[in-house]
Amino acid sequence: MLYEKDNKTLEKWYCIWLAVMPVLAHYGFAFMPYLGFADYGLGFFYLICLAKAIKTGKMPVDKCFFVLNVYFVVQLLIFAFYVTRQVDIADAIGTSLRLLYTLFPLCLIPTCCETSNYHFKKAFRIVGIITSLYGILQYIFGTFLHISLSPYIPFLPILREGLDKQQEGWISYGWTVRARSFFSEPSTFSIYLILALALELFEPDNTKNKKVIAIYIAGILASRSSTGILGLVFCFGLLTLEFVKKRHWLTGKRTMIGMLFLLPLIFFALYKSGYIESFIDHTFASGQGLSGQSHFNGISEVFKNDSSFLEIIFGHGLQQVQGGGRDRYLPGWIRTYYCLGVVGTLLYAVSFFKIYCRTSDVGKKIILLFVFLNLGTEIMLGKFMLLYMSVAMTYSRNKVLNNA
Repeated sequence: MLYEKDNKTLEKWYCIWLAVMPVLAHYGFAFMPYLGFADYGLGFFYLICLAKAIKTGKMPVDKCFFVLNVYFVVQLLIFAFYVTRQVDIADAIGTSLRLLYTLFPLCLIPTCCETSNYHFKKAFRIVGIITSLYGILQYIFGTFLHISLSPYIPFLPILREGLDKQQEGWISYGWTVRARSFFSEPSTFSIYLILALALELFEPDNTKNKKVIAIYIAGILASRSSTGILGLVFCFGLLTLEFVKKRHWLTGKRTMIGMLFLLPLIFFALYKSGYIESFIDHTFASGQGLSGQSHFNGISEVFKNDSSFLEIIFGHGLQQVQGGGRDRYLPGWIRTYYCLGVVGTLLYAVSFFKIYCRTSDVGKKIILLFVFLNLGTEIMLGKFMLLYMSVAMTYSRNKVLNNA
């Protein structure tokens, strides 16, 4: 009984902490500028797992992501002894250890913390609604009233400064204010809401909360993030496929007729607001293509530079792609290949496939969503990997069978 009580406490704490972790990423203490409150929370999770291991006399580790985490360390040894090109070892070591620290909980969750999708959904709903409403107000006040609502939570020590200055600059130039709520970037805000939205959309029809779904969609639109729009299209695309697959269109004629009338109105409203034009310019750079715009021109830097055989197999290390005197942005799958090589990319793919095979329908859709988002974002090598995969792993088939 005591063990079950401890496990429930850890489960609830982990779900709540994961829901607030992206919000707390840019807060921390000045004497430790490389660690934020989000990192301290993960440290507390490790301590609890260690205490449980001491009490039970064992520390079981789930094998699914274990090999991938071991590779972060093995790659450093390879670079130390065999790499043929100069690598900033100090930077690579620090980044690898940080990534290992962030993602290793994926090896402990299934064995030490039997997280519940109910607790995740509840925690994400609270944070998602609050941040969505605040983000919508940011967009309205900034764009139409020229009043900047701070993206910082009051009284917390700030590590990453300048977010409010950027927002004030948008207003002074008369630009549209992209909502970021309490997150570091508008895109980060939208990626978080996409996950919260997926938890609502992919559940059975009788558990969907339409008001909450509408709030999330409004928050994503207020962020004016192309990633958010593509995520919305993908989520509703999956639902449409499921709808057609189950032949609901035969019994839902009224719904289909309503959508035929509603969709043109939605597109007209988006067009008049300038949203569609902004999305096209941001994503396709006025017809220049993905590799020609600022967010994706680093792709050409990856493939036009000569790479040794070892760099192709094991990557260039967890470092930024340099070009034109600045760091280059890379989508998730391209960055993973550049940093971790063919081996690291395959380990990611195999890990996703294993989790996909052992999860229920909801978990599968979340994994597909994450894989899709990494065609344009670089969230495979960070905290959102922990968020998305932690949520997906709560929908294991064993739990579904046990609850049936």
